[in-house]
Amino acid sequence: MVPYIGGKYRQSNWINESVNTTNSKTYVEPFGGMFWNYLRNSEKYERVVYNDFNPYNSNLFLCMKNHTEFFDYIKNVKPLDKDRFYRYQEILYNSNLNFKFNKEYPDFEVGLMYSYVLTHSFSGLNPEKTKFTPPGRQTPKFEVLKSKLTKKMWT
Repeated sequence: MVPYIGGKYRQSNWINESVNTTNSKTYVEPFGGMFWNYLRNSEKYERVVYNDFNPYNSNLFLCMKNHTEFFDYIKNVKPLDKDRFYRYQEILYNSNLNFKFNKEYPDFEVGLMYSYVLTHSFSGLNPEKTKFTPPGRQTPKFEVLKSKLTKKMWT
């Protein structure tokens, strides 16, 4: 969904072809991260389990599960704001935020800050210390994320 070190986007088709999920009712994401194996999987499941040690990732996907509300929360935030990037990075990693993931309630503010930092850094590499990285000529990754929140991939 957003840049993240070790992302499985390019390997997801091969991974999905290699795992037999026929007649499975539950999907458990084997690699966590940005959920590419599930998002690029054509199967339908009764239950989907996201699994990641990073509480910011877990919160971000809970926000995306509530994609309509999350989109409404972030839709007016403009990309490519260097000051915003460094302010969010400071709050997430250098303050006393003391964020505790709650699997029942997404924290849209933390989801916004985390997704903003990842989408404005190179490959989501070391978001605690990375520098602001504007895109070349392509659409800003934060705008791409917002457009993905309006797609049917979440239902």
